[in-house]
Amino acid sequence: MLPIAITAMKGENPGVTVSVRTHALRSLFTDLLAGTLDLVVARAMPQDEPLGLARVALTPQPEVLTMSAQHPLARTPRLSWEVLSRQRWIWQLPGTRTRLLMDRLWQEMGLAPPTDLIESGDAMLALSLMREMPLVAVMTQDMAVAAAKRGVVVLLPHAVDLGLGPMSVWHLPDTQGEAVDRFKQLLVEAARPEGGAAGAQA
Repeated sequence: MLPIAITAMKGENPGVTVSVRTHALRSLFTDLLAGTLDLVVARAMPQDEPLGLARVALTPQPEVLTMSAQHPLARTPRLSWEVLSRQRWIWQLPGTRTRLLMDRLWQEMGLAPPTDLIESGDAMLALSLMREMPLVAVMTQDMAVAAAKRGVVVLLPHAVDLGLGPMSVWHLPDTQGEAVDRFKQLLVEAARPEGGAAGAQA
């Protein structure tokens, strides 16, 4: 959604600078409340949403389990969680909500989490690493499907619902200005299946 919305925004307003930051969600919410950010696009559990912000749900984003296409086990049917636990994983950073949820997923299965880890919250780094070495990672569905189409990963059938909410955009309740309101509208349009498809072809 974000590349589609940014492309549309720059097409309409070439003089507008769009700055994108990636950081821990709590820090982004703090900056949004302080007025140093205009919008936050993310997924969060209801209990993690701070007071004083408005939210627009964009699209559901279930998680899927992926494996590097070059992984020796990538074409093996019916991989068990026990086998997967012995592989090298990209894992979320300690202290983040997603890391806690991933750890809980393994606890609910009665298994110790993997110990051969690369810890990162950067999705683009994760994809780059999966091109370079055999890895397992949990990704959002749209990113995983796009990476699978490019031959970077294969999708595994294992259920990995972490309980996060839909991809949403948060903003201060007051009007943020014409450019910010327009970008928020473009995000909503990009989240629609027909809008995303049209934007991808443009």
